[in-house]
Amino acid sequence: MLKESADATWCFVFTAELKLEDVVVCVFADSSFADTEGLKSQCGFVVALTSPKIKEGTPTPIFVMETYSGSVEFAEGLW
Repeated sequence: MLKESADATWCFVFTAELKLEDVVVCVFADSSFADTEGLKSQCGFVVALTSPKIKEGTPTPIFVMETYSGSVEFAEGLW
């Protein structure tokens, strides 16, 4: 959505809840196999820093470090 619309924006807000000495690294990832035009496979991920409270399943602020969304290329001979 962020790539396809100028209306979609990231919002970075300072929060005292995230202290460098306490943060943990979290990764959210997803993929699909051959489900787009031309049977391309897709993948995406977000790498972030967050509070250990994320394990409790409650809303938790995150600091996004890296993102990726795109097609996956397979090396010749794997299939």
